[in-house]
Amino acid sequence: RAGYGASDLAPGRRGLTELAADLDAVVASLPHRRLVVVGHSWGGPILRVWADGVLAGPRSGTDPERLTGLVLADPADERADLYFSRAYRLQARSQDALYPLLVRFGIMAPLARVALKGLPEPDLADTVAAVSSLRAAHAIVAENGITVEELAALRADPPQLGDLPIRVVSGTKRAFLARLTRD
Repeated sequence: RAGYGASDLAPGRRGLTELAADLDAVVASLPHRRLVVVGHSWGGPILRVWADGVLAGPRSGTDPERLTGLVLADPADERADLYFSRAYRLQARSQDALYPLLVRFGIMAPLARVALKGLPEPDLADTVAAVSSLRAAHAIVAENGITVEELAALRADPPQLGDLPIRVVSGTKRAFLARLTRD
């Protein structure tokens, strides 16, 4: 996504439609015969909005016949009432304020390294670098600012994915902080 890794921040709104358009441009630029796309967390709604656009036809740069499936790993789900709670809004505002500070003081990279343990090198180092830059912090804050609004829009008008194969993968071990989101 724009602002992560070596990519530039994108100007303007960073809602699901814009993020899906970015994904479409990337996918359309890569040769492929078959396509299964995997999205984690906020990537779940992004993929579903993107796939809806692909299946709708001409506005997408991706051939609908080549899209053969989606895998959603612990996706954000608009049906989860937690996202519409006061506690979530407080958590999001706190994260928006803290994230850039954690990056500036060099704390975000070690935190990300712990959260992502288990990834093999060099993937771990690349992912930590991608999410622990000031540019990534600004991208995350821009996306967080409209998360609830975007999830409400998905609730009102869910993507139409027809018979596209979709698999949802979710962890079964629930750490203290993840109990509410897992439920």
